[in-house]
Parts: sequence; structure tokens; C-alpha cells
Amino acid sequence: MASIISYQEVQNNDHLIVMGAGPSINQNINRIKDWQQEKKAIVIGTNYKYKIFTDYVVFIDNKIYQVRKKEVIGKLIVGQRVHWKSDKTLYDRILVIKHKKTPSYLYTKNIKISSTGFINHETGSAGFAALLISGFFNPKEILVAGLDGPSKKTMKHFASPTKTLKNKNKKWFRNNIYYFLKVITFLKKKKINILSFKNDNFWGIDRNKAGVTFL
Repeated sequence: MASIISYQEVQNNDHLIVMGAGPSINQNINRIKDWQQEKKAIVIGTNYKYKIFTDYVVFIDNKIYQVRKKEVIGKLIVGQRVHWKSDKTLYDRILVIKHKKTPSYLYTKNIKISSTGFINHETGSAGFAALLISGFFNPKEILVAGLDGPSKKTMKHFASPTKTLKNKNKKWFRNNIYYFLKVITFLKKKKINILSFKNDNFWGIDRNKAGVTFL
């Protein structure tokens, strides 16, 4: 049976690391490891196996999940579009965050965590979903790494070939930035300090205005 925990039972930790898949991960991996060891931080990854132990890995795309579900390390947090019930061998690794009533602060315009624990993914990325989920852990500080975002018409990942962004227009880009800023805003309202590396493009967001601190 899949591991199911309530919102109240989530493993609280003062320090979290949320890792996307951008190329800055490779550039900053040693600093990420140092910060994790110093702060005893929980590490939340997305879609990939990293050069650091991940306590949790978030999937929201079923195609990616089917390819990488057995190679990643840590508990699996799965989104609405991932058919996790189809593989019984992974039940002991799958985490479904469940609670009777979804706290209002978890809702955003496009992505929300439903009362069943699933991520309702309509836009954004696994990285954005992982950042949203990090609020469950009641941290005081979150180091966000590898949310580089696209570079012109390509999306570079640290562990896979560069992808050409087909049919991705300015509206898609604006929607993603809008959601990213909304997640940052609600985390800041919870008085969580958000850190990032200067060489992480961070989707081009002005981090000073967003209240994000450089590590």
C-alpha cells in the first residue's frame, strides 16, 4: 500500500532544498551538498536522480515517471497525471499527502493540492509543484536550485539533452512566471526565507523584488 500521511504528520524541518532540473544544478552541486550537511536539510528533487541523496522526488508527468520511477532515490510524491497505482512494486516508496481539508494557503490559480493529496497540474513544472509542496514541511528556510527556466527557445536540463520549446509562446512564458511568483509570495507570507544561487537564472525573475536572497 502506498504511504499516506496527513498534513499534520509531515516530517517538519527548518531547512529544505528544492531542486529543479536546470543546468545550474551541475555548477552548484558541491555548494548544495555543503548547505545540506550544514543545515541537515530535507532534499526534494524532481524527475531525476541527482548527485545528492533526495528524501523525496516529485513527479507530475506520467511519461517521465514511467521512465525514471525506479532509478530515482527517495520517497516518490506523485501528481494527478501519474498513474502510480499501476506499479505495486513502488507502493512502499510512494507518498501521498492527504488531509481532510485543504488549507486555503495551498491554493494557487493554476496548481493546487486537492483534498485527495494530488497535485492538480495545469501549468508550470515539477519544480514549481515541488516548491509548493515544500510549504507542507513548515520550513524556516528553503534553498531553491535548478529552476533556471528557458533560454530563448530552448530548455536545458542538467541530465538530459537540450529541448526545443515547440509551440511555447509569450503567454506560456508569462503564465509560468506568474505562477512561480505566486508560489514565492505565499511562501514569503509564511515567513519562509528563500535562497538561490546567482548563476541560477530563476526564470528571469527579479529576485530582489521577490524577496529572494542570494546564497
